[in-house]
Amino acid sequence: MTASPPNTLGGRLSGAVALVIIVVLAAIVFLAVWLAFPNDGHFVGLLAIGVLALVLALLTYFLQAAASDPNPVRAAGWGLFGMGGAILLLTILLDAPASVSTGSKLAGVFVVLVALAIGFLGAAWRGRTRATETNRQQSQASWRQKPVTSAFSYSSANPPAVAPPPPPPGTPPPGASGGA
Repeated sequence: MTASPPNTLGGRLSGAVALVIIVVLAAIVFLAVWLAFPNDGHFVGLLAIGVLALVLALLTYFLQAAASDPNPVRAAGWGLFGMGGAILLLTILLDAPASVSTGSKLAGVFVVLVALAIGFLGAAWRGRTRATETNRQQSQASWRQKPVTSAFSYSSANPPAVAPPPPPPGTPPPGASGGA
């Protein structure tokens, strides 16, 4: 009986299913927030949608671990990240009510830019970590393909060859017969 390899995808979502879950959840949440702020409350509604998009982008980062193929989930995360940043920046700069001062607008833009910079720095750090992990896995795979060596095949494992002691003087060398 041969042992089958363990199922590494057991209990994981497919990438497409995870993407559909993210898109449907985001659409429902965004629609609910938009409808919760009717008439003149759209400024606050747009700010809430932008913040929620950034939060959902962060949640997709963690959802990648549950997906068998993290690429669709990662793409959805970047889309939500970009959408959240764009909505926040454009809402603060172009749709702020007249009661919001210019200083408050600049402070809001600064906070959004800092949040986006932290997101991009985190992505750069994670990308570098992922590249290091890929290199480590490639090195491990090439090491596993090398033939297994015995611990006794190393020169330090074997004592140096010892020559037999020389025979005492006057004895015939081995293999020499005494008679002619």
